[in-house]
Amino acid sequence: MNEKIIIVFVMSLAFIGYDYFYQQPARSMELDNILMANETLRTDLETALTAKGKIERLEAGIAKAKIISADLARQLPKRSEAGAFLEQITGSAAGGVVFDSVIPSPPSKRIAKVKLKPVDAPENVAYEEIEMALELRASFRELGLYLQCLEQIQRLVEVDSLDMTLRADNEPLSVKMKIKTFMYDGK
Repeated sequence: MNEKIIIVFVMSLAFIGYDYFYQQPARSMELDNILMANETLRTDLETALTAKGKIERLEAGIAKAKIISADLARQLPKRSEAGAFLEQITGSAAGGVVFDSVIPSPPSKRIAKVKLKPVDAPENVAYEEIEMALELRASFRELGLYLQCLEQIQRLVEVDSLDMTLRADNEPLSVKMKIKTFMYDGK
């Protein structure tokens, strides 16, 4: 009976030794691999969650840029609207402003690099720049009102130069000015 117990005990020790020296290292290596894979997945999940927040902010920025781009496109007159635009410039004059001459120069083609999306490369946007030389007579107050009217035009207008000459007493100022406007894509 004791011999059987000793044999069972020795056999148990052999199985425990076999498990400890042969099976345990394989299980430990498999467990280490699972833990490393789990850590990699956790890192990937954190990166994905961070990117998700950035994507939402970038999409909001893109939507805002599209709105700004559409608004700017509305502010650039098309070539077909040039006559109406010229009428706006001369017709917005306050009472008492007398135009002696309005001389538009030929359009000069320009290209601007515009980057609407933060990740995209800048795109070339073609436009034309038209400069107009205006000669007019007005009092200082009427000139101020005229410039205020130019500022309120919904199109892009830039006053490039302004020369005022005082004439005789009680006569209006002689004003020479150059203004620029821009035509989108030459159409």
